[in-house]
Amino acid sequence: MATTCSKCETEVEAADSFCRDCGNSLKVAAMKWYHRRGVVFVLLFCVLGPLAMRMLWASPAFNTRERVLFSIASVGQLLLIATLLMRAYVSYMLNIAGLDQL
Repeated sequence: MATTCSKCETEVEAADSFCRDCGNSLKVAAMKWYHRRGVVFVLLFCVLGPLAMRMLWASPAFNTRERVLFSIASVGQLLLIATLLMRAYVSYMLNIAGLDQL
């Protein structure tokens, strides 16, 4: 019974351990907990922010398109939070200096 390689879609024999075209391992290994989609997503957007991008790009649970989109979203979230914090800081400093009345 022939199956296909998940990487290059070439037909391979069921007894093969590696794809004959691309060398991809055909054995399905259990995914480690830190590569699961939910864990990476929470770490990327709720805990570590862009520091978790290494986990995103190392995880086999995401394809390249998703990696790029989540990377852009994570950097966008960082910029949004930085902008909001800077505005709050400036507003606070103007309030302390009494310049907010102008």
